[in-house]
Amino acid sequence: MAHAKVGGHLTVPNVQALAQTWNGSCEHLPERYVRTEEPGDKEVVAGYALPVVDLSRLLDPQTSEEEIRNLGSACQLGFFQLINHGVPDEVLQDMKRDATEFFKLPLDVKKVHAQLPESPVEGYGQSFVLSETQKLDWADILYLMLRPSESRDMRFWPLQPPSFRDSVDRYSTEAAKLVSILLRFMAADMGVDPERLQEMFVGMPQTIRVTYYPPCRHANKILSNGRYTSVEHRAVVNPNKERLSAALFHMPCPSVTIGPLPELVEGGATAQYKTVGYAEYMEHFFSTKLDGRRSNLEHYRI
Repeated sequence: MAHAKVGGHLTVPNVQALAQTWNGSCEHLPERYVRTEEPGDKEVVAGYALPVVDLSRLLDPQTSEEEIRNLGSACQLGFFQLINHGVPDEVLQDMKRDATEFFKLPLDVKKVHAQLPESPVEGYGQSFVLSETQKLDWADILYLMLRPSESRDMRFWPLQPPSFRDSVDRYSTEAAKLVSILLRFMAADMGVDPERLQEMFVGMPQTIRVTYYPPCRHANKILSNGRYTSVEHRAVVNPNKERLSAALFHMPCPSVTIGPLPELVEGGATAQYKTVGYAEYMEHFFSTKLDGRRSNLEHYRI
């Protein structure tokens, strides 16, 4: 599966190299990486606990019904921790190790897999850089297409460390199985057929975005008709050590039309979002500068 058609993104300095040469003084921190507080930043709920969903309870007939309700509540928040997920610890640790080792490689080695003008999303670099004045993340990324396997562009898949490709492939396989299971339980919570959401993800395109945050000394919703949300969040860099995240994205096929499920707008319920082709949705997503989740989703709100 090819990505939605997107315009070229601007090239910006490598953050990891910048962090190694920057002397750490406030006045020398590049202004484009300094984010001032916004009104929403002050809305902090003290002592809030991250929802925890237990897959073993979802799979147990005796506790499944109760845990499905817990899953539904967590999805309305849009962020939760999944425990007893069954993904082997070896798979997780190998992925983390090899991703970390890749970002430790010399810059010229990493640049072999850099984003290209004809493919500005995949590869090593940064995404969503559309203007010379927008704020930038204190991070470098590696973005890869994982599934279906024929969509993989191996130009962007690192050859070092030698086990990288195998580690990512195993991680992708385990995650795809896990997502398929969760979709069934999400459908059950919505009160629709267990296969309903899986139908939207036939072929399940899957991508991964591995993000590397160097130390920074001065670090100080459509198918569910709005019922499920994707919480807006921000990664906080650490003044003393690096940070690594690996986010997997599981998506409908480009040919799929997405909109509020008909079952959820029966009986007089109002559709909160427009129905749109998924390819069009992603084209708009990739052509919008990175400025929080709502800038794209709100574009389709009725």
